[in-house]
Amino acid sequence: MEKRFDSNEQYHSYDSISASGLKYIAEYPIEKFLSKDNVTTPAMALGSATHEAVYQPKVFYKNYYPMPKLDLRYKENKIIKAEHEEKASGKTVIDEVDFNRIIEMMKKINDHKLAKKYLTGIIEQSHYFKWGGVDCRCRPDCLEPVDKWISDLKTIREIKHSSIPNEIYNRNYDLQAYAYCLWLDIPLENFRFIFVETAAPYQVEVVALSEKQMEYGQRKFEEAFDKWSEYKKTGKTTGVRAKGFAPDGAKIL
Repeated sequence: MEKRFDSNEQYHSYDSISASGLKYIAEYPIEKFLSKDNVTTPAMALGSATHEAVYQPKVFYKNYYPMPKLDLRYKENKIIKAEHEEKASGKTVIDEVDFNRIIEMMKKINDHKLAKKYLTGIIEQSHYFKWGGVDCRCRPDCLEPVDKWISDLKTIREIKHSSIPNEIYNRNYDLQAYAYCLWLDIPLENFRFIFVETAAPYQVEVVALSEKQMEYGQRKFEEAFDKWSEYKKTGKTTGVRAKGFAPDGAKIL
């Protein structure tokens, strides 16, 4: 297994399958995965910035610049904007409102004793390897190789009784957790999701998978990986998405 601290661009350019790719294959035909555009949506950009703020705050402040919204009908605001653009040179510009939201999320996570514990480890190290004869890659948010745990930050609109289990199941986070732990030899019960709300009061929850969620993750992973492995061996796709599993564990036919 090769380990590197490389950029997001370098990581995603490597010709291999990742947990994110398998999450997609678990929902859609492989043909759609192969043809999909890797477009960064505003939500994805906000998520990436939040990850950097939480796990690498010094890097976040260095790389991002908050841009205020200005009414450019007024001459003085055009001058102010030009001044901000000069200060932002070489940085990623982010809306000032979003920037402040990210700061609030970061503060809430750092004020959460258990969440803060799971921020101390190896941050975003890329791993490249073969699994079952297939080129794979993964890049956990935070890996602690001695105590053997992984943490992964997830943003969520609102934390309530049903929202987190639904997010884990519907977004295939269970598959992601299973893949990371399998590939990096981490006990699945030691995987932790750190959920934080994207709006006030920015509630934080640290979540471990239940036994049923672990089973779902394994099932989803094995079926998606088998489909990808078969495609890599034969060059053929079935055109049928990986079958899912209902929240009660029943197989969707």
